[in-house]
Amino acid sequence: MPAALILESLAQATILLVRKSAELAAPAGAPPDPAVYLFGFRACEDAASGLSGDVMKLEVKLTKLYGEGGAADGAATVEGKPCTTAEMFFSKVRLAIFHKSR
Repeated sequence: MPAALILESLAQATILLVRKSAELAAPAGAPPDPAVYLFGFRACEDAASGLSGDVMKLEVKLTKLYGEGGAADGAATVEGKPCTTAEMFFSKVRLAIFHKSR
């Protein structure tokens, strides 16, 4: 599996973690927060790519939360050996901002 796809997998796992955390923190019955998460990566290290048939484990840990964004550390491993690690940044952007008439 190419490193770019592994990074995309880590980004998607981070989105799931952030969205689920927000849902659990919201009051009961509150509508879901309509937001898009924009990502940036820093300090990416690619030790090895996954091969066909390998089982890749993704681990994501939120490290900083501030305002409408934060940072997370992600790691992809195969059989306990690091494949790719990255520090990722995200920010919430309201969809309504993109739908305003110009």
